[in-house]
Amino acid sequence: MAQTETRAIRVILAEVYGGKHSDPKHCETADRIYTAITGKENPKRGDALGGWLTMGKAQQAKMEEITEILHTFERELLRHDDLAGDADWQDFARGFVRREMQAGHDYKIWLTWYRMKPERMEWAWKLNPKTIKAQWGQAFPEYTVKSEYKTL
Repeated sequence: MAQTETRAIRVILAEVYGGKHSDPKHCETADRIYTAITGKENPKRGDALGGWLTMGKAQQAKMEEITEILHTFERELLRHDDLAGDADWQDFARGFVRREMQAGHDYKIWLTWYRMKPERMEWAWKLNPKTIKAQWGQAFPEYTVKSEYKTL
């Protein structure tokens, strides 16, 4: 998050004072502004490991869990794109999948259900968070509308 904020500051500095947002003067000034406003030092650019090290242990564990969920989706759906590096997929795993797991609907069950039919696997490369959410209930029978009619 800090990198995004300082980048926005650098872009503004470049617009006001000219030059490119990657100019070392703008980078240094943006870091100083960020530190003055937040009281935290900005991890150095290009130092992804530094960003991970500054995260709290709980936050790091959550990120590792989300990464593992997305790597499982890649592996099971025979995908060769980096789902863990995509913000939409991260939001999907962080919100929807984790909430469903708490409700007792494990994503591994959904993946098993999806893989059961070879014709579905032909289209696995096109899946995105929205299409998975639309198909989610099919893997969990209690999600279907029929279960609501039983209570009437």
